[in-house]
Amino acid sequence: MKRLFTVIFIFVFVAGFSLAQDESVLLKEQIAQDQYVPGIYQISQTLNVEAVNNNSMQKGSGDNLANPPEVLYYTFDEATTPTQNFAVPGRGSAFADVLGGLTMGSTGQFGGALIGSGAASSTDYVNTGWTPDIGTSNWTISLWLNNLPAGTTLNYLFGGTVAVAWRCFYSGAAGAYGVLMRLTGVGGSDITVPGVGPGPTVLTFVYDSSVPAVYAYLNGVLTVTQPQAGTLNITGTDAMKVGAYGTSAGMPAGALMDEFRFYDRALDAAEVAATWNITIVPVELTSFTASVVGSDVNLLWTTATEINNSGFGVERKSAGSEYEEVGFVPGFGTTSEPKSYSFSDQNLRTGVYTYRLKQVDFNGTIEYSSEVEVDVIAPAEFSLDQNYPNPFNPSTKITFSLAVDSKVSLKVFDVTGQEVANLINQDLTAGVHNYDFNAAEFNSGVYFYTLRAGSFVETKKMVLMK
Repeated sequence: MKRLFTVIFIFVFVAGFSLAQDESVLLKEQIAQDQYVPGIYQISQTLNVEAVNNNSMQKGSGDNLANPPEVLYYTFDEATTPTQNFAVPGRGSAFADVLGGLTMGSTGQFGGALIGSGAASSTDYVNTGWTPDIGTSNWTISLWLNNLPAGTTLNYLFGGTVAVAWRCFYSGAAGAYGVLMRLTGVGGSDITVPGVGPGPTVLTFVYDSSVPAVYAYLNGVLTVTQPQAGTLNITGTDAMKVGAYGTSAGMPAGALMDEFRFYDRALDAAEVAATWNITIVPVELTSFTASVVGSDVNLLWTTATEINNSGFGVERKSAGSEYEEVGFVPGFGTTSEPKSYSFSDQNLRTGVYTYRLKQVDFNGTIEYSSEVEVDVIAPAEFSLDQNYPNPFNPSTKITFSLAVDSKVSLKVFDVTGQEVANLINQDLTAGVHNYDFNAAEFNSGVYFYTLRAGSFVETKKMVLMK
């Protein structure tokens, strides 16, 4: 038995070593293929094609312009690792580790950027935690690049499983300032895009399986069209890397990458043209309204989608004053479903008030909404409303209106006429006021509450039922 175990162990060890060796050999072959060879480099795709028979890419629907990527979306705005995946619903890790010498800094297209180290991809890479499973479906990959060096030194930008050989690199076989995506390993034809460097440039690859073809855009403009003889199949066995591939050199030292987006659909030409130079809206606010009920202002707002939304600070100002926060309403984090919110700002003095929302991301990023304005008007006369609810247990609300600023007294009496509670005894401004009366310490029975404001006096009955 011991001898048999030894034989099995040796077989497994040799087999594992052989697989690792095969992958290493395969990677070396791929790197050799991707290196620049003088006199060999050429572009075999169609460049600057404007009359491509591609209705699905040219339809210009623009229906999904506000939709975030579905697979991966990195903004690289964090000061330190990890970086959040803002895709909805997203695949792989919610927070991707930025490993080795890769760093993030505030030099990107929008905020921060991933900064290359030029070191080996085995140590310096963004670990998406996602094993590619797009299969034969459509896809779109978009990224912002800057500070790309001259020359023909090979540097990888992203890629999947080495055994599948799906990868994208800068320079090398792509030529100086070019980018090449290897697709032969996934059943297709490679696509080379010249003139990407030195940047800044937004590079977008779109695969449309109905044609089939891969399209490359530079800054929203269709630049290269590469027909595909067959259907591409993006499927892997281990996690995709960003800023790297395999174990070879990753992003060039000092090069910048931002707004890395991976969609599981083919963006049409209108979407690419409309989104290449804008950041995905983290929270899409579809409505924001305000209404006045007495001396209260009720705010209502709705969102279509939310990414990384911590919540909304409600800010108010009046004439001659600055905005101040009067409340905070928690958000829903990340969601692709419409959400509704409300906030009531109560017991305001008469006057004109302006409100806005301060949307706050979990990473501290702030965006402000448009403003809404309301006018809180003083009541025309004094009045005392019936408490609500009535009967009650143990709390009820008493509402009254003041036509002018007044010295106010609000007291509660039992059926014998004895005062049992002095609720208000102070000067109040004109307007509608509410008082929440808690009768937890009182016995069940009939009580009376009386309001005095100047010459105005009124009494109403309420019933406490425990």
